Amino acid sequence: MKFEKAKNEHHSNLDLGVLELPQKYKSAFIIDGQHRLYGYSNLEQKKGHVIPVVAFENLPENEQSELFVDINKEQKSVPANLLRSIMSDFKWGSENPKDAITALKTKIFNELNYKEDSPFYKRIVLSEEKKDEIKCLTLHTLINSGLSKTNFFHSIEKGHINKIGTLMNNNSELTISERYQKSLIKCCEFIDTIFQKIRASLPEQWEAGKTEKGFIAMNNPIAAIIQVSDKLLNFVIEEEKIDTYKFDGKELANKILDYLEPLTDFVKSLTYEEIKRFRNIFGSTAPKKISREFEFAINQRYPEFCPKGLKEWIDSHDGKYNKQCYEIGTFIEKDLIHKKVETNLKNKFGEENWWLQGVPVEVQKGAGIRKIEEQSKKHESNFLTLIEYRKIIQKNWDIMENEFSDPNAKSGKKNKTEWMVSFNNIRKKYSHPQRESCTEEDLNNLKYFKNFLEENS
Repeated sequence: MKFEKAKNEHHSNLDLGVLELPQKYKSAFIIDGQHRLYGYSNLEQKKGHVIPVVAFENLPENEQSELFVDINKEQKSVPANLLRSIMSDFKWGSENPKDAITALKTKIFNELNYKEDSPFYKRIVLSEEKKDEIKCLTLHTLINSGLSKTNFFHSIEKGHINKIGTLMNNNSELTISERYQKSLIKCCEFIDTIFQKIRASLPEQWEAGKTEKGFIAMNNPIAAIIQVSDKLLNFVIEEEKIDTYKFDGKELANKILDYLEPLTDFVKSLTYEEIKRFRNIFGSTAPKKISREFEFAINQRYPEFCPKGLKEWIDSHDGKYNKQCYEIGTFIEKDLIHKKVETNLKNKFGEENWWLQGVPVEVQKGAGIRKIEEQSKKHESNFLTLIEYRKIIQKNWDIMENEFSDPNAKSGKKNKTEWMVSFNNIRKKYSHPQRESCTEEDLNNLKYFKNFLEENS
């Protein structure tokens, strides 16, 4: 970099002159304003205009990051995907291994999104783009619920690498930047090869994106496949005693492709209703739940593949607890909730007024509508849901607290009746076992609810 002071005199404490930047890649970096610069670069006026900038020399990476945040914190928030992409450039090749790996994970999907023959081509929202039915993947889920749940990358403890990742280059003869560049290539090859297989086996599903008939090309299933691929790779490493550092990404992926066939066959066999059920699994644990289904499909054809926790998952999802849950749940519902709530209300408001005075108006309306839809002559109380019973109990807490409070819950009627939400979720399972089976944990929870309700009586 060269600075030549101006010869003309001026009255200020500034040095005026001409700054020459080296014609070298990455000799300068734009912390904020990239989009405005890109937009301006296509204008004819660019040749004659001067753009004012504030520049810093040798500004440390952490101060660059802080400066970017400071500039934008009072502005419209920066989209998370755009921020990840920008920060991956800041932290690329960082000597801080945690920062370097964070940047690597982002760059993997940046690369695949722009690779024309990749299954991920133009499928990932990277900046301020809007999601649509095909471009529906986000870095947050793909990284946090996918890549970050694997052993592909170095394990970091107290700022130091304590375990080498299965897809990482650890050649000490290379610079840090060179190692991460080779790791990037290897990771991209591995993931791209895996999903080439998925796309080829499920072409209609893949092309459907997140449309009504789509499933496999959505955030949660892709994160689940990444998790399963990691477990398959670990399985092959153990079985074949291979050194992953001697293979490129494509070669490693090819070693597990056969194991993915039961997974794709399983997805092909799903009915519309089953796909709908999988799509309705939400939350941060959704990829984990879906990955267990995929692992089970593989295990049925390859019993030797049984990653940690799968056997316990199979035992708890084989339907053997459905009958017991149904019997205990039905008893709780009819004898320990319905009858007791109605009795308490009748004791307080009388036989004639208990419904009108003791039941919230919106609950009365809901039950009344269901009665009309059923064209039934039964009393409206026969059409109450568990959640509506919770509302009735909370409205009449003065006469309900002693009987319906969870003794181990925090104080307050909301916390004391939170058990009814859990009960309602278990009830959905034993009422529709074809969708999801009850688990041993569900059975134990029902026994707990039954015990304290009987003790409170």
